[in-house]
Amino acid sequence: MTKNSIILQYASILKVDNIDLVFTDDAIDEISEMTVAENETSENIGARRLHTIMESLLEDISFNANGQHPMMEVKIDKAYVQKAFSETKKKFDLKKYVL
Repeated sequence: MTKNSIILQYASILKVDNIDLVFTDDAIDEISEMTVAENETSENIGARRLHTIMESLLEDISFNANGQHPMMEVKIDKAYVQKAFSETKKKFDLKKYVL
C-alpha cells in the first residue's frame, strides 16, 4: 500500500474518533474491482470514482464515530464491501440488459 493511499487517509481520519479501521486484502480487491466496473459502465471519472465509493462504504461508520468510546477495531472485509454495495451490484447487473 502506498504512503498516501486513500485507505490510509480514511484510517487516519477515523483514528481521531477512536476507530481503528482495518482493511483486508480481499476488501481492497473488491473495492478496486467495483471502481473499475463503475468507471467502465458509466462516466469514467477516474480516481474520483474511488473516492465516491470509499465515501459510500464508510458513510455509516463516519457518521456514527464520535470519539466517545475507547479505541475499537473495525474490520472491513470483502463481505462488508459486498453487503454495503449489494444494491449497486444489482443495478450494475441489470445494465447489461439495457439497450
